[in-house]
Amino acid sequence: MTRRSAVSASAALLCAVILIAGGVFYLSGGYDHWRDDRSFADACDGALRADQMRTALDSDSVRASAATRRDIGAVTACRVKDRSNDRTVSVEVHWGSETAGAAAAALRHRFVTDPVIAAVPVGNGWRGAVVSDGGELFGAVELACSNKRDESLIVNLHTPVKAKDPDQRRNVARLATSAARSAAQHYDCVAQPGKPVERISPDPVRNPVPLARAKGTCAVVVRDAEGARKAGAASVQEAPTDPDTPAEDCYLRNSEGKEIYRLTALYGNFANGPRHGSSPDLAGDSGFGDGARYGYATAACPRDKERSLYVISAPMWTNRTPDPEFAHAALKSFAEESARNHGCGDLKLP
Repeated sequence: MTRRSAVSASAALLCAVILIAGGVFYLSGGYDHWRDDRSFADACDGALRADQMRTALDSDSVRASAATRRDIGAVTACRVKDRSNDRTVSVEVHWGSETAGAAAAALRHRFVTDPVIAAVPVGNGWRGAVVSDGGELFGAVELACSNKRDESLIVNLHTPVKAKDPDQRRNVARLATSAARSAAQHYDCVAQPGKPVERISPDPVRNPVPLARAKGTCAVVVRDAEGARKAGAASVQEAPTDPDTPAEDCYLRNSEGKEIYRLTALYGNFANGPRHGSSPDLAGDSGFGDGARYGYATAACPRDKERSLYVISAPMWTNRTPDPEFAHAALKSFAEESARNHGCGDLKLP
């Protein structure tokens, strides 16, 4: 064999090896993984990592695409799709100092009079919550940046509800926490993350309990069961208490299953929206108005610049006239308990 023939044979062999390796890489899913990894770098500004999203969604077929920012203050926004089941999750990342009302809106808590929105804590040391709203699930997680004074990163997301997926609420919490951890690393936010999320509570709106069985966010409100019954309450919709959750809700329902009072607590950046721009006016330290249909209190919390917010409201559609004495007592009990659980002081009550 001549030298030229040997070189040609070697080149042909090398090409064959490259083609075979490429084929193996493609058929084994390596190419799809490479494309997935690249999609997160391009669409999500590198803030989210494909491997973490695969773990959070328990799927090897996760890809990102660009998304329109719902809030103009968002640092980045992208859409994550699980190609194995066509589920799509929209994700936005914000700096806490620039959220305006975006944090509360992320948890559907921009307005605190809606009778069908209830937050449940992510738990496990995470400052986050998950909320069901009609056909969608919303989640938000905030990480305080120890290397940036008075700054934090907030990751919020939403996804359509899959009726046949019993783990979807937990998966939303896992995805939000994974995204927050990844975004903090990318944007140089030194933060203390929580532990992995193994479970999350069901939607309180769909799981009412009798007054006597209240043991979460409503327990202190209905401790005087006779007073609650006189005010028209027969059952509650509540979530577990958690010292890290940014949002807490408690609903009192009448014997017909209608919500007659809502109590809500919001902390840090999540209190911004309702306090500065919603109706009724909640911008002061405390107050009651509209015939006791709403009242609010605030407190100072060591981890937040913004005062926390505690609100009681009675839906306008209820025929029953609100009981001012009960409304004041319920707000006082709810605010004192929640503020104590979160380590807050200087509580201002109306």
